[in-house]
Amino acid sequence: MPKYDLEKIKFALDLSTFTKAVDLYDKKRVTQFRNLNDGYSATVLGGNSYQVFVSSQDFEVGSCTCYLGANNNLCKHMISVLSSQ
Repeated sequence: MPKYDLEKIKFALDLSTFTKAVDLYDKKRVTQFRNLNDGYSATVLGGNSYQVFVSSQDFEVGSCTCYLGANNNLCKHMISVLSSQ
């Protein structure tokens, strides 16, 4: 499985989203992290508890139960999970 390079991912996002994602990780809001065959899953604690999955092959492929993730958009919760891998 490839290990994501967060420095490269940072340039694919707006700075605010990336900063919030790293903050979630730093504050230990990423829980129940699991390294699966095809990606990574975790629960991210924010305003609510979000169930997150991110593909191990493409960081833009995944799901999150937040509003953005439910609409197939990359969100801070997905990036915070990548910070854990």
